[in-house]
Amino acid sequence: MTNMFEIHNNPPGDLWPKDVPRNIDIPEIPLDQMLRNAAEKFPDKIAITYFTSHFTYKKINELVDRLATALLKMGLKPNETVALHFTNTPSCIVSFYAVVRAGGKVTLLSPLFKKLEITYQLRDSEARFYIHWDAFDQINEGAIPDNVEKVIQSSVSPWFSSEPEKEELMDPSGNILYLEDILHNTEPDPTLLASVKVDLNEPCNLQYTGGTTGLPKGAMLTHRNLVSNAYQCRAWFPDAVEGGEVMLVALPLYHIYAQTVAMHLSILIGANMVMVSNPRDTDELLETIVHNKISIFPGVSALYNNLNNYQGIENHDLGSIKFCLCGAGALPFEVQNTFEKMTGAVLREGYGLTEASPVSHAVPLSKYGKAKAGSVGFPFPNTECKIVDLETGTKIVGIGEEGEICVKG
Repeated sequence: MTNMFEIHNNPPGDLWPKDVPRNIDIPEIPLDQMLRNAAEKFPDKIAITYFTSHFTYKKINELVDRLATALLKMGLKPNETVALHFTNTPSCIVSFYAVVRAGGKVTLLSPLFKKLEITYQLRDSEARFYIHWDAFDQINEGAIPDNVEKVIQSSVSPWFSSEPEKEELMDPSGNILYLEDILHNTEPDPTLLASVKVDLNEPCNLQYTGGTTGLPKGAMLTHRNLVSNAYQCRAWFPDAVEGGEVMLVALPLYHIYAQTVAMHLSILIGANMVMVSNPRDTDELLETIVHNKISIFPGVSALYNNLNNYQGIENHDLGSIKFCLCGAGALPFEVQNTFEKMTGAVLREGYGLTEASPVSHAVPLSKYGKAKAGSVGFPFPNTECKIVDLETGTKIVGIGEEGEICVKG
């Protein structure tokens, strides 16, 4: 990375957006409390849109309570790992928050995994529970190691109803354990849920990352890590309207970037999370944006470039998009410039790493912020960084020199 400022954790005042504080207060709460807060503040606001189905924050919170209650009754112990294996579905979000509410930690598997990769992560994470979309049955057959004691399947069909817990049982015999049948058969137990005691410094997400060497390793992200990054993202979107934004969830939810920016941030601000099943299908992506009047679009450069080059794009109204944050790779200036001119939206680049939950830097989205082509912007609020030489790792490099970035916060 190339150093652009003399003072790394204190960029010049004329460049820092004046409506973004350099330091913010971060509440001492477990991650799932953000969902409880949203359900209290925006009970009837749409939390998730899945094709033609809509789920309110009150409903999602209730479903999380049902599943968390069931997991505890099935013997989930504090800090035990529950593996989730989904595409972008409401059941993935409900399962994620239910595990956290029950005092466990999640680990998410890629929908693209093959048998060996499934086995490796289930074994390495020491997962006792494995909740998966039933379409993965053939892929995971013979891949589930002995440490997994409970296998729970999930079907998408009940989620085409806004009350999946009231749909007919997937397997009335009970021979196959279905997530949706668990929701059907389980009432929330407030006393049991209240008995869960969470240490904010304990991991609630074992997020696997390839890194640069060897097999993927699980980064241990705590409640405090994930809550902090959600609030830091909130500060970076000063013009976002609480209870009024529509978030595009096109990035895969097994990735930490999507979890924080598309899921946790949405829940924090009461946004409607609109699920996209296949973001590579530009027809579906475009239809979803236009039909749902997407206002926040976190993505990668390829998604923006695909829209830029879509034949007939000028015949579609993309004026609802206000904010776009590009991560997981560089944002070419040509892609940024074309997309901004086409939509009128603000498209900015960010930077982060899995171990940072993940966002550590971003170019200002604020109307008061200045953008610089090729830059990943400033450190987030409550974040310090420096760029040091590659030889010793101790000497801070000068402006325009390349080095290794060090971040804390």
